[in-house]
Amino acid sequence: MTKTLLEHAIPDLTAAIAYLFTAYRRPLDTATGLVYEHQLAAIPLRLVREAVVQAPDARPFLPTCAELKADCESLRLHALAALVWAPCAQCRDAQPGWTAVTDAAGVERLTRCRCWTSHQQALVNTGLPLAPLIALPAGREAEEVTP
Repeated sequence: MTKTLLEHAIPDLTAAIAYLFTAYRRPLDTATGLVYEHQLAAIPLRLVREAVVQAPDARPFLPTCAELKADCESLRLHALAALVWAPCAQCRDAQPGWTAVTDAAGVERLTRCRCWTSHQQALVNTGLPLAPLIALPAGREAEEVTP
């Protein structure tokens, strides 16, 4: 597979952090670099690359680790949302994503339709985690908000 220009310019997490600090014209000391590396290590490099390249246009000040994680989560959600699932003609009318099959005993059972399984495989093939990268703050119930 050929590397993109971005992959050549930012080959690893250390280079991504260095790019970020250079873009904001801020000095990068060893301790700060280690903190950023530790905080961003679990996030796919593809998302970190995109986040640090977009950061100077999106934020007037150097983003914190938490802000970069939030940016990566936003990019992850956007990339996954681009893969829209549409039920096929076989399952669309009855139960979208499911199809009926009859087993050897003559019992009709539901199994996942091929359109749904191929969509799930496409999501996995993106290489992006399906679970959120960051924990969002807990919500409050409506009665807690009203005085």
